[in-house]
Amino acid sequence: MRKLLLLLLAAMLWAYSAQADAFTDFGVIKPEVRMQAPDFSLPDMDGKQRTMASLQGKVVILHFWASWCVPCRKEMPTLHHLHNSFEGKNIELVCVSTDTGSKKKIEAFMNDINLHFNTLLDPAGDVREKYAVRALPTTYLIASDGKISGRIIGERDWKKAGPMLASLLAEGVEKEMQENKTVQMEHKHDK
Repeated sequence: MRKLLLLLLAAMLWAYSAQADAFTDFGVIKPEVRMQAPDFSLPDMDGKQRTMASLQGKVVILHFWASWCVPCRKEMPTLHHLHNSFEGKNIELVCVSTDTGSKKKIEAFMNDINLHFNTLLDPAGDVREKYAVRALPTTYLIASDGKISGRIIGERDWKKAGPMLASLLAEGVEKEMQENKTVQMEHKHDK
């Protein structure tokens, strides 16, 4: 049993080290304390309300952008590529447009560069405020446990995000394993 625990600890330390490198290489700012991602409800382009709570159990890339933001416009094609590459995996891309006024500007931009992923509308800036977004683009990385694992400020080449996302997915699996071990140990002590 002791060897198993030491092996598990070694694996966790290795995974943490690999994650730290992948996060650092991609310019992710890790929080000192992982907090629960604030819940919200926003309409998508079709008017359907979407919530953060409905994504519990998935890794979420929460991306804030605007159609007038030049760096946002430049990175959108690579974000679209990323979205297509993880289809069917336990990852959800949630783009939140902070454009004010009509959604026609957003639709026109998305049609111009042939983007095919859903965008949520936050014209009043309520969700932007909840997440303390001060610059665009800003992206939050939310692990499958619903807690914020990192933040990215500024434009990125999302085609290079593979190692960072693999670390984020592994973090969720690792946390599940830890929770299962804790529950098993509690049951053993109860007997």
